[in-house]
Amino acid sequence: LARKESSLLVSTVDQVDAILMRHDRGVDLALDRAKLWSKYAKDVLIYVEKRMAIELDWVKNLAKLAQERRPVLKEESHLPFQSVYCIALDVDIEMSTRTQQTCSLLQDCKFVEPLKQQRVKHDNMRKSLRDKWNKERKRLQYAVIQLKKAKELYNQRHQDYQRCHEAVRIAEQGVEIGATAENKVDKRC
Repeated sequence: LARKESSLLVSTVDQVDAILMRHDRGVDLALDRAKLWSKYAKDVLIYVEKRMAIELDWVKNLAKLAQERRPVLKEESHLPFQSVYCIALDVDIEMSTRTQQTCSLLQDCKFVEPLKQQRVKHDNMRKSLRDKWNKERKRLQYAVIQLKKAKELYNQRHQDYQRCHEAVRIAEQGVEIGATAENKVDKRC
């Protein structure tokens, strides 16, 4: 089942790549999507970090309260539900310790730091690709402008050639019928 899902994912990724390659703004759309992922990862990190801060603050306060109240509740013996309350306080203290350990693991090596590193790597790659894309787009635009200028210059020169050619033809015809060629030939030829 996992292989089938991963093959579907690969074919979906390949299909998306193919669609983006055929689209005129495919690279821009891909770069926008990459920027969106970066923002999403940042928002997830902010949420997780704030949630961990709230959890840590809560469990520290809970552990502090449990440790303060535990000796008071154990002072006297044989009170109603005393053992239940003491066990509940012990559980709160243990849960606080485990929550702090879990938050530490999430912060250091399991989630937050790896996601931060991946986001930084992703942003660097995205910015590098965006800069290269913009540079190549400018080169293409410059080449298109140069091509248009060259076509205009070619057309202008071709028109000049046609006028000169026509003027020479008229001058040659004029010589044949006795007119002077100098009156008919354009100065540019």
